[in-house]
Amino acid sequence: MAYSALNRKESRGSHQRLDGFEQRDDGNYLRHSLAYYTADGPPRIDYGAVKITRSQPGTRAYGAAGEQAEQERESEGADNG
Repeated sequence: MAYSALNRKESRGSHQRLDGFEQRDDGNYLRHSLAYYTADGPPRIDYGAVKITRSQPGTRAYGAAGEQAEQERESEGADNG
């Protein structure tokens, strides 16, 4: 898991980085991480496609930031329908 996490130059869900990669990067990392054992070194990390079925990906925010994000989502929903 650590090798996979270090390969992701982003923050997503419970995977949060504080070393310059605090934002999501859907363009490069909206995919499943696949780790494979190798006998002679670190695991090989590949990626698989993600099929989005119900919920669109979005930024997770908590506390006051979460409340503000929820209000923005509700406002956008009112504007669209």
